[in-house]
Amino acid sequence: WAGALLGLGTATSLYPALLLVPLLVLCARQDRWTPAVRAVAGATFAWLVVNLPVMLAAPGGWAYTLTSNRDGGADLGSAWYVLDGLGVPLGDVSLLAVATLALGVIGVAALLWFAPSPPRLAQGAFLVVVLFCLVNGAYSPQNALWLLPLLVLARPVRLDLAVFTAGELVYWLAIWPYLDGALFAGDGRPVLYWVAVAVRVGVQVWVGWRVARDVRHPWEDPVRGGEGVWRAP
Repeated sequence: WAGALLGLGTATSLYPALLLVPLLVLCARQDRWTPAVRAVAGATFAWLVVNLPVMLAAPGGWAYTLTSNRDGGADLGSAWYVLDGLGVPLGDVSLLAVATLALGVIGVAALLWFAPSPPRLAQGAFLVVVLFCLVNGAYSPQNALWLLPLLVLARPVRLDLAVFTAGELVYWLAIWPYLDGALFAGDGRPVLYWVAVAVRVGVQVWVGWRVARDVRHPWEDPVRGGEGVWRAP
């Protein structure tokens, strides 16, 4: 069922497929191949059930989302958007984002594999999703809803939740005036909006680092008995 739900999620947005990475790494580390195969099979089947009819009936329309994302440049909310506004030469932003994501996912997989003890799935899930949010070519305010439940599961610490919420609120309060034509400096550059993006990115990096630290030092994991809001049985 977990695989089937991930397959349905991937049918609406590509990022849920990334959750299979920590799932497979942790299963492989503990030599639990049966649940790994069942999860992948369930995800593949569910994804095909909702996609295959449209793929066959209207292949061009079905592929439009993939091609439009591939051809997109730096968009609102992303670090690439700020770098592009500052005049940093980026080239193909979509290719850059995919390459950065691939390298980051490999890094997360290595972190999970070489951790002193098998990490919790929630930790790996948060790390791959926050990585996707950091390197993607665009970031919408509602993307915080992707991260919040995973953060609650990965690191239920009041400080982390408060800092994460503050960072998202800073961006939320900046994006709407920016879209309305405000938040521009005297030279016409949206410096305040860029600062808000930088704050959000910095907060997400900080929270991701805290989760990664728990993976490397499982004795400090708040759910396993450290500084958490609650403790798992």
